[in-house]
Amino acid sequence: MAETIPPHVRILIGSIYVVTSLLLLAVTAVVIVAIVTSKRMRNIAAYVIILNIEIAAALQLVVHIVGGVMALVNTKFVPWLDKRLGAVAQLGWCTVNVLTLALALNRLSFFTSVNLFKHLQSFKPTIVLIAFSWLCGLYFFVVLLSPDTALRFHMEDLQWNYEDSPLLPLLTISERTIIVPAFAISFFIYIAICLMIWKNSTSNSPEVRLLVMAIITFLDEALLFSIYQFGEYVLPNSPYSRVAANFYWIVECGIHAITLLSVNSKMLRFLAPLVLVLCGAVALDSAETLFIEDTTTPYPERSSERVYGSYGVSSGYSPTSEPEGYGPTGYGGYGPRGWNPYESVKVYSSYGDAPYGRNGQEGHDKNGQCTCNCNCHINCPKE
Repeated sequence: MAETIPPHVRILIGSIYVVTSLLLLAVTAVVIVAIVTSKRMRNIAAYVIILNIEIAAALQLVVHIVGGVMALVNTKFVPWLDKRLGAVAQLGWCTVNVLTLALALNRLSFFTSVNLFKHLQSFKPTIVLIAFSWLCGLYFFVVLLSPDTALRFHMEDLQWNYEDSPLLPLLTISERTIIVPAFAISFFIYIAICLMIWKNSTSNSPEVRLLVMAIITFLDEALLFSIYQFGEYVLPNSPYSRVAANFYWIVECGIHAITLLSVNSKMLRFLAPLVLVLCGAVALDSAETLFIEDTTTPYPERSSERVYGSYGVSSGYSPTSEPEGYGPTGYGGYGPRGWNPYESVKVYSSYGDAPYGRNGQEGHDKNGQCTCNCNCHINCPKE
Protein backbone atom coordinates (compact mmCIF):
# COMPACT_ATOMS: atom_id res chain seq x y z
CA MET A 1 0.00 0.00 0.00
CA ALA A 2 1.37 3.40 -0.99
CA GLU A 3 2.35 5.74 1.81
CA THR A 4 0.08 8.75 2.19
CA ILE A 5 0.69 12.12 3.80
CA PRO A 6 -1.50 12.80 6.89
CA PRO A 7 -3.74 15.89 6.75
CA HIS A 8 -1.87 17.80 9.48
CA VAL A 9 1.46 17.15 7.73
CA ARG A 10 -0.06 18.23 4.42
CA ILE A 11 -1.15 21.54 5.98
CA LEU A 12 2.34 22.06 7.40
CA ILE A 13 3.99 21.32 4.04
CA GLY A 14 1.57 23.62 2.22
CA SER A 15 2.32 26.42 4.68
CA ILE A 16 6.06 25.96 4.17
CA TYR A 17 5.58 26.06 0.39
CA VAL A 18 3.59 29.29 0.56
CA VAL A 19 5.77 31.14 3.09
CA THR A 20 9.06 30.16 1.45
CA SER A 21 7.81 31.04 -2.02
CA LEU A 22 6.49 34.43 -0.87
CA LEU A 23 9.75 35.37 0.85
CA LEU A 24 11.86 34.34 -2.13
CA LEU A 25 9.50 36.11 -4.50
CA ALA A 26 9.95 39.32 -2.48
CA VAL A 27 13.75 39.02 -2.69
CA THR A 28 13.53 38.26 -6.41
CA ALA A 29 11.29 41.29 -6.92
CA VAL A 30 13.87 43.49 -5.18
CA VAL A 31 16.56 42.32 -7.61
CA ILE A 32 14.28 42.87 -10.61
CA VAL A 33 13.36 46.39 -9.50
CA ALA A 34 16.99 47.21 -8.70
CA ILE A 35 18.13 46.23 -12.20
CA VAL A 36 15.21 47.87 -13.99
CA THR A 37 15.63 51.18 -12.14
CA SER A 38 19.42 51.29 -12.46
CA LYS A 39 20.58 52.84 -15.70
CA ARG A 40 24.07 51.47 -15.18
CA MET A 41 22.95 47.86 -14.69
CA ARG A 42 20.49 48.05 -17.58
CA ASN A 43 23.44 48.86 -19.84
CA ILE A 44 25.51 45.85 -18.71
CA ALA A 45 24.88 42.65 -20.66
CA ALA A 46 25.42 40.38 -17.64
CA TYR A 47 22.72 42.14 -15.64
CA VAL A 48 20.31 41.96 -18.57
CA ILE A 49 20.77 38.18 -18.56
CA ILE A 50 20.34 38.08 -14.78
CA LEU A 51 17.17 40.18 -15.10
CA ASN A 52 15.67 37.55 -17.40
CA ILE A 53 16.76 34.77 -15.03
CA GLU A 54 14.95 36.50 -12.16
CA ILE A 55 11.80 37.06 -14.24
CA ALA A 56 11.72 33.37 -15.15
CA ALA A 57 12.34 32.45 -11.51
CA ALA A 58 9.50 34.74 -10.40
CA LEU A 59 7.10 32.90 -12.73
CA GLN A 60 8.02 29.62 -11.08
CA LEU A 61 7.62 31.03 -7.57
CA VAL A 62 4.11 32.27 -8.36
CA VAL A 63 3.21 28.74 -9.47
CA HIS A 64 4.69 27.29 -6.27
CA ILE A 65 2.61 29.70 -4.17
CA VAL A 66 -0.55 28.39 -5.82
CA GLY A 67 0.69 24.82 -5.34
CA GLY A 68 1.16 25.52 -1.63
CA VAL A 69 -2.39 26.87 -1.39
CA MET A 70 -3.67 23.71 -3.14
CA ALA A 71 -1.85 21.61 -0.56
CA LEU A 72 -3.33 23.67 2.29
CA VAL A 73 -6.93 23.36 1.19
CA ASN A 74 -6.50 19.91 -0.43
CA THR A 75 -8.11 20.89 -3.71
CA LYS A 76 -7.08 22.04 -7.18
CA PHE A 77 -10.05 24.43 -7.43
CA VAL A 78 -10.69 23.76 -11.15
CA PRO A 79 -9.41 20.82 -13.24
CA TRP A 80 -7.52 22.96 -15.76
CA LEU A 81 -5.72 25.29 -13.32
CA ASP A 82 -2.72 23.13 -12.43
CA LYS A 83 -2.26 22.15 -16.09
CA ARG A 84 -1.91 25.82 -17.13
CA LEU A 85 0.29 26.67 -14.16
CA GLY A 86 2.48 23.62 -14.78
CA ALA A 87 3.13 24.85 -18.31
CA VAL A 88 4.14 28.27 -16.91
CA ALA A 89 6.48 26.63 -14.37
CA GLN A 90 8.18 24.56 -17.06
CA LEU A 91 8.48 27.65 -19.26
CA GLY A 92 10.37 29.46 -16.50
CA TRP A 93 12.49 26.48 -15.47
CA CYS A 94 13.69 25.57 -18.97
CA THR A 95 14.38 29.24 -19.76
CA VAL A 96 16.58 29.62 -16.68
CA ASN A 97 18.53 26.48 -17.56
CA VAL A 98 19.41 27.78 -21.02
CA LEU A 99 20.12 31.27 -19.66
CA THR A 100 22.83 29.76 -17.47
CA LEU A 101 24.72 29.05 -20.71
CA ALA A 102 24.23 32.65 -21.84
CA LEU A 103 25.60 33.86 -18.50
CA ALA A 104 28.56 31.48 -18.73
CA LEU A 105 29.44 32.81 -22.19
CA ASN A 106 29.15 36.36 -20.89
CA ARG A 107 31.54 35.59 -18.04
CA LEU A 108 33.97 34.00 -20.50
CA SER A 109 34.01 37.20 -22.54
CA PHE A 110 35.45 39.10 -19.57
CA PHE A 111 38.21 36.67 -18.68
CA THR A 112 39.47 35.61 -22.10
CA SER A 113 41.74 37.42 -24.52
CA VAL A 114 40.18 35.77 -27.58
CA ASN A 115 38.51 38.48 -29.67
CA LEU A 116 35.77 36.14 -30.84
CA PHE A 117 34.46 35.79 -27.28
CA LYS A 118 35.01 39.48 -26.49
CA HIS A 119 32.12 40.31 -28.83
CA LEU A 120 29.77 38.50 -26.45
CA GLN A 121 29.94 41.54 -24.18
CA SER A 122 27.88 43.53 -26.68
CA PHE A 123 24.10 43.58 -26.63
CA LYS A 124 23.31 41.96 -29.99
CA PRO A 125 24.68 38.49 -29.14
CA THR A 126 23.22 38.82 -25.63
CA ILE A 127 19.73 39.53 -26.98
CA VAL A 128 20.03 36.57 -29.37
CA LEU A 129 20.98 34.23 -26.50
CA ILE A 130 18.16 35.54 -24.32
CA ALA A 131 15.62 35.14 -27.13
CA PHE A 132 16.83 31.60 -27.79
CA SER A 133 16.44 30.75 -24.09
CA TRP A 134 12.83 31.98 -23.99
CA LEU A 135 12.05 30.13 -27.23
CA CYS A 136 13.28 26.89 -25.63
CA GLY A 137 11.02 27.52 -22.66
CA LEU A 138 8.14 28.43 -24.96
CA TYR A 139 8.50 25.09 -26.73
CA PHE A 140 7.80 23.24 -23.47
CA PHE A 141 4.97 25.65 -22.66
CA VAL A 142 3.19 24.88 -25.95
CA VAL A 143 3.70 21.11 -25.67
CA LEU A 144 2.38 21.04 -22.10
CA LEU A 145 -0.76 22.93 -23.11
CA SER A 146 -1.62 20.21 -25.61
CA PRO A 147 -4.32 17.73 -24.53
CA ASP A 148 -1.92 14.76 -24.63
CA THR A 149 0.39 15.72 -21.74
CA ALA A 150 0.68 18.00 -18.72
CA LEU A 151 2.80 19.00 -15.75
CA ARG A 152 0.42 18.92 -12.79
CA PHE A 153 0.41 19.30 -9.02
CA HIS A 154 0.06 15.77 -7.61
CA MET A 155 -1.94 15.92 -4.39
CA GLU A 156 -0.72 12.52 -3.17
CA ASP A 157 2.94 13.65 -3.33
CA LEU A 158 2.45 17.45 -3.03
CA GLN A 159 4.79 17.88 -5.98
CA TRP A 160 4.75 19.44 -9.45
CA ASN A 161 5.67 16.75 -11.98
CA TYR A 162 4.75 15.27 -15.33
CA GLU A 163 1.73 13.04 -15.58
CA ASP A 164 1.89 9.77 -17.49
CA SER A 165 0.96 10.51 -21.08
CA PRO A 166 1.86 9.53 -24.65
CA LEU A 167 4.07 12.63 -24.98
CA LEU A 168 6.07 12.01 -21.80
CA PRO A 169 8.96 10.33 -23.68
CA LEU A 170 9.10 13.33 -26.03
CA LEU A 171 9.35 15.75 -23.09
CA THR A 172 12.10 13.68 -21.46
CA ILE A 173 14.11 13.51 -24.68
CA SER A 174 13.58 17.24 -25.29
CA GLU A 175 14.88 18.13 -21.83
CA ARG A 176 17.99 16.04 -22.30
CA THR A 177 18.53 17.40 -25.82
CA ILE A 178 18.23 21.07 -24.87
CA ILE A 179 19.32 21.31 -21.23
CA VAL A 180 22.11 18.72 -20.97
CA PRO A 181 24.25 20.29 -23.75
CA ALA A 182 23.74 23.73 -22.16
CA PHE A 183 24.95 22.39 -18.82
CA ALA A 184 27.89 20.57 -20.40
CA ILE A 185 29.11 23.65 -22.27
CA SER A 186 28.66 25.83 -19.18
CA PHE A 187 30.64 23.35 -17.09
CA PHE A 188 33.68 23.44 -19.40
CA ILE A 189 33.45 27.22 -19.69
CA TYR A 190 33.59 27.66 -15.92
CA ILE A 191 36.50 25.24 -15.65
CA ALA A 192 38.39 27.31 -18.26
CA ILE A 193 37.54 30.58 -16.48
CA CYS A 194 38.73 29.26 -13.12
CA LEU A 195 42.04 28.20 -14.70
CA MET A 196 42.46 31.67 -16.23
CA ILE A 197 41.74 33.34 -12.89
CA TRP A 198 44.21 31.07 -11.12
CA LYS A 199 46.85 31.84 -13.75
CA ASN A 200 46.31 35.62 -13.58
CA SER A 201 45.90 35.68 -9.76
CA THR A 202 42.64 37.63 -9.98
CA SER A 203 40.60 37.24 -6.82
CA ASN A 204 38.52 40.24 -5.76
CA SER A 205 37.25 42.16 -8.76
CA PRO A 206 33.54 42.86 -9.34
CA GLU A 207 33.63 40.53 -12.33
CA VAL A 208 34.93 37.69 -10.15
CA ARG A 209 32.14 38.25 -7.62
CA LEU A 210 29.60 38.16 -10.44
CA LEU A 211 31.29 34.98 -11.66
CA VAL A 212 30.71 33.40 -8.25
CA MET A 213 27.00 34.15 -8.56
CA ALA A 214 26.95 32.62 -12.07
CA ILE A 215 28.70 29.43 -10.94
CA ILE A 216 26.33 29.00 -7.97
CA THR A 217 23.36 29.46 -10.32
CA PHE A 218 24.75 26.83 -12.69
CA LEU A 219 25.43 24.29 -9.93
CA ASP A 220 22.00 24.91 -8.43
CA GLU A 221 20.20 24.34 -11.73
CA ALA A 222 22.29 21.26 -12.56
CA LEU A 223 21.53 19.71 -9.17
CA LEU A 224 17.78 20.26 -9.54
CA PHE A 225 17.84 18.77 -13.04
CA SER A 226 19.71 15.72 -11.72
CA ILE A 227 17.21 15.23 -8.90
CA TYR A 228 14.23 15.19 -11.25
CA GLN A 229 15.97 13.06 -13.87
CA PHE A 230 17.66 10.47 -11.66
CA GLY A 231 16.14 10.95 -8.19
CA GLU A 232 13.88 7.92 -8.54
CA TYR A 233 16.98 5.71 -8.75
CA VAL A 234 18.77 7.06 -5.68
CA LEU A 235 16.11 8.55 -3.38
CA PRO A 236 13.76 6.51 -1.17
CA ASN A 237 10.42 5.67 -2.77
CA SER A 238 8.45 7.90 -0.43
CA PRO A 239 6.16 10.92 -0.91
CA TYR A 240 8.43 12.82 1.46
CA SER A 241 11.31 12.40 -1.00
CA ARG A 242 9.18 14.03 -3.65
CA VAL A 243 8.14 16.76 -1.21
CA ALA A 244 11.82 17.43 -0.52
CA ALA A 245 12.51 17.64 -4.27
CA ASN A 246 9.65 20.09 -4.75
CA PHE A 247 10.85 22.21 -1.84
CA TYR A 248 14.34 22.30 -3.30
CA TRP A 249 12.82 23.51 -6.57
CA ILE A 250 11.29 26.41 -4.63
CA VAL A 251 14.59 27.25 -2.93
CA GLU A 252 16.43 26.98 -6.24
CA CYS A 253 14.20 29.72 -7.69
CA GLY A 254 15.47 32.19 -5.09
CA ILE A 255 19.13 31.24 -4.75
CA HIS A 256 20.13 33.39 -7.75
CA ALA A 257 18.67 36.54 -6.15
CA ILE A 258 20.08 35.80 -2.70
CA THR A 259 23.55 35.13 -4.13
CA LEU A 260 23.46 38.29 -6.22
CA LEU A 261 22.51 40.40 -3.21
CA SER A 262 25.37 38.88 -1.23
CA VAL A 263 28.01 39.77 -3.84
CA ASN A 264 26.61 43.14 -4.95
CA SER A 265 26.88 45.80 -2.24
CA LYS A 266 24.87 48.32 -4.26
CA MET A 267 21.91 45.97 -4.37
CA LEU A 268 22.28 45.48 -0.62
CA ARG A 269 21.92 49.25 -0.21
CA PHE A 270 18.84 49.08 -2.40
CA LEU A 271 17.43 46.35 -0.15
CA ALA A 272 18.17 48.29 3.05
CA PRO A 273 15.12 50.65 2.88
CA LEU A 274 12.82 47.67 2.44
CA VAL A 275 14.33 45.96 5.46
CA LEU A 276 13.96 49.14 7.51
CA VAL A 277 10.31 49.44 6.54
CA LEU A 278 9.61 45.81 7.42
CA CYS A 279 11.48 46.15 10.69
CA GLY A 280 10.39 49.73 11.39
CA ALA A 281 9.40 49.23 15.00
CA VAL A 282 12.62 47.44 15.89
CA ALA A 283 14.70 49.97 14.00
CA LEU A 284 12.94 52.85 15.78
CA ASP A 285 13.57 51.35 19.20
CA SER A 286 17.22 50.77 18.33
CA ALA A 287 17.60 54.31 17.01
CA GLU A 288 16.12 55.81 20.16
CA THR A 289 18.62 53.98 22.35
CA LEU A 290 21.46 55.64 20.42
CA PHE A 291 20.41 59.04 21.80
CA ILE A 292 20.49 58.01 25.47
CA GLU A 293 23.75 58.93 27.15
CA ASP A 294 23.12 59.34 30.85
CA THR A 295 19.56 59.27 32.13
CA THR A 296 20.67 60.17 35.66
CA THR A 297 21.82 63.67 34.62
CA PRO A 298 19.12 66.22 33.74
CA TYR A 299 19.46 68.07 30.47
CA PRO A 300 20.77 71.66 30.82
CA GLU A 301 19.37 74.63 29.02
CA ARG A 302 19.52 74.69 25.28
CA SER A 303 22.70 75.88 23.67
CA SER A 304 22.67 78.55 21.02
CA GLU A 305 26.22 78.04 19.79
CA ARG A 306 27.49 75.49 17.30
CA VAL A 307 30.17 73.10 18.48
CA TYR A 308 32.24 70.41 16.91
CA GLY A 309 30.97 66.91 17.72
CA SER A 310 32.75 63.67 18.17
CA TYR A 311 32.69 61.65 14.98
CA GLY A 312 30.72 60.66 11.88
CA VAL A 313 29.88 61.99 8.48
CA SER A 314 26.11 62.44 8.42
CA SER A 315 23.98 65.23 9.75
CA GLY A 316 21.33 64.99 12.43
CA TYR A 317 19.11 66.93 14.81
CA SER A 318 19.91 67.55 18.43
CA PRO A 319 17.07 67.16 20.91
CA THR A 320 18.51 70.07 22.87
CA SER A 321 19.28 72.38 19.97
CA GLU A 322 17.36 75.21 18.40
CA PRO A 323 17.28 74.74 14.61
CA GLU A 324 18.98 71.89 12.80
CA GLY A 325 22.57 71.05 13.56
CA TYR A 326 25.14 68.38 13.10
CA GLY A 327 25.10 66.67 16.40
CA PRO A 328 27.59 65.33 18.87
CA THR A 329 27.46 61.73 19.96
CA GLY A 330 24.00 60.75 21.17
CA TYR A 331 22.41 64.12 20.48
CA GLY A 332 22.43 64.79 16.78
CA GLY A 333 23.17 61.44 15.25
CA TYR A 334 26.76 61.07 14.17
CA GLY A 335 27.84 64.33 12.70
CA PRO A 336 31.02 66.41 12.46
CA ARG A 337 29.26 69.45 13.91
CA GLY A 338 26.38 69.92 16.30
CA TRP A 339 24.88 71.72 19.23
CA ASN A 340 26.51 71.29 22.58
CA PRO A 341 23.84 70.46 25.19
CA TYR A 342 26.12 71.42 28.06
CA GLU A 343 27.80 74.67 27.04
CA SER A 344 26.82 77.95 25.45
CA VAL A 345 30.17 78.72 23.81
CA LYS A 346 31.89 77.20 20.85
CA VAL A 347 34.31 74.41 21.72
CA TYR A 348 36.49 71.95 19.89
CA SER A 349 36.41 68.22 20.41
CA SER A 350 39.22 65.74 20.67
CA TYR A 351 37.97 63.66 17.73
CA GLY A 352 37.50 66.38 15.17
CA ASP A 353 39.82 68.92 13.65
CA ALA A 354 40.89 70.44 16.99
CA PRO A 355 43.08 68.78 19.62
CA TYR A 356 41.26 69.65 22.83
CA GLY A 357 38.08 68.56 24.55
CA ARG A 358 36.06 65.37 24.68
CA ASN A 359 33.13 64.49 22.40
CA GLY A 360 32.11 68.07 21.84
CA GLN A 361 30.94 68.37 25.45
CA GLU A 362 33.94 69.97 27.09
CA GLY A 363 37.22 71.48 25.92
CA HIS A 364 38.78 74.84 25.09
CA ASP A 365 37.60 77.70 23.05
CA LYS A 366 39.63 79.23 20.27
CA ASN A 367 41.46 81.47 22.76
CA GLY A 368 42.66 78.44 24.73
CA GLN A 369 40.40 79.09 27.71
CA CYS A 370 38.84 76.17 29.57
CA THR A 371 35.10 75.94 28.95
CA CYS A 372 34.18 72.64 30.59
CA ASN A 373 33.75 73.98 34.16
CA CYS A 374 35.33 70.88 35.63
CA ASN A 375 38.69 72.30 36.85
CA CYS A 376 40.54 70.50 34.11
CA HIS A 377 42.58 73.68 33.67
CA ILE A 378 44.72 72.46 36.53
CA ASN A 379 46.33 69.96 34.18
CA CYS A 380 45.58 71.91 31.08
CA PRO A 381 48.47 71.99 28.57
CA LYS A 382 47.29 75.35 27.31
CA GLU A 383 47.29 77.07 30.70
